[in-house]
Amino acid sequence: MSVRGIAITQRFLRANDIPVTRTGPGEMFVPASAALGTAIIFRQDD
Repeated sequence: MSVRGIAITQRFLRANDIPVTRTGPGEMFVPASAALGTAIIFRQDD
């Protein structure tokens, strides 16, 4: 999923008790165990 601001998205998810893992600059994911069985990958849209 493409997002405008990875840091803003990360803060929003964590504020709502959703675990995220940063995989590099401009990229993170929500593990499948927290997302009904499917990992969700977020990438910053440049």
